[in-house]
Amino acid sequence: MLVAREHGYETNPMAGYDASKAAAEFGLDPEQYIPVMAISIGKPDPSEVVPDTVRYDVKDVTEFA
Repeated sequence: MLVAREHGYETNPMAGYDASKAAAEFGLDPEQYIPVMAISIGKPDPSEVVPDTVRYDVKDVTEFA
């Protein structure tokens, strides 16, 4: 995923699907291969504005007793 980003692509890991159906869809033997994750990949839309992330100060989100 990091290599894809380095080449200008964005990725998204996906889980929660029927692994045996996914294996069959890709022509894999579902008895031998079990897909554990799918990764979508594509070029981002330059017109989409990605908001900046919010970083909280560590003192605001932690408490040590």
